[in-house]
Amino acid sequence: MSDHLTRAASCLLATATLFVAGTALAGAVAARGANIEQLPPRDSARALEALTVAQSQGGDGSCFGASATSARSKDPRPATSGKTRFAREYASATPAGTARTTAPATNLLERETHRLPTDPFQRVAVRALRGDWGPLPDWKRCAYEWGLARGVEVCGVAKVTSYGYLWEPAWLAGGTTCASGARVYVGECAANPEIPFGTIIWTAAYGLARVEDRGGWVKVGYARVHGRMKRVTNRRETANFDYYSEEPWPTRRNCPWARVKH
Repeated sequence: MSDHLTRAASCLLATATLFVAGTALAGAVAARGANIEQLPPRDSARALEALTVAQSQGGDGSCFGASATSARSKDPRPATSGKTRFAREYASATPAGTARTTAPATNLLERETHRLPTDPFQRVAVRALRGDWGPLPDWKRCAYEWGLARGVEVCGVAKVTSYGYLWEPAWLAGGTTCASGARVYVGECAANPEIPFGTIIWTAAYGLARVEDRGGWVKVGYARVHGRMKRVTNRRETANFDYYSEEPWPTRRNCPWARVKH
């Protein structure tokens, strides 16, 4: 009789041990979002044995993975990413009846922080305004902002040269006074007569400049050079710019340009 009691007590103890171990293991499985098939062979065998014992005792196995079952009953939605969870938390934190406002539309400068525009002028404008090349003078910052706000884009290619009385002969540089009456300064340029004084232009070679001067050779098509008519731009170039500089700059051909502000 005592042997039978001892044997029954041992069976009950083993069953209780397996049940407790299975419940603990199920909690770990639920915490990790795994199932029995994802466990190592040894652990999955123990969990399956514990589930079988629980069901044989008249239960439906609901105690196995109780935390996972309760979690699913509270939120039946599948696991989501961090952005979706944040959106749900924001939605649940907003009082009922309150209008949820979306974030304001970002401007071009903020929107293109990681992806720059394809247009050369707009790409340079975005980078200049965000400080890639250091602080900007006020007039350049205003010009870039103006161009971005109005969707200014490259309108053609141009011939770009430079001039300056500090390094050119006086007869060639033309002195220190521009055709518009202003004194020459870094940031102004000569342009073909079709572009009026005061226009702010941009070229991919040397950036922004204000048209303040003219030049005998600064024409589109043909110009009189040393007493002879000579073609000074090619058939693709729609403008001719001559930047004032304190040192010689290389000549650029077929250079993208834009008319930023009239």
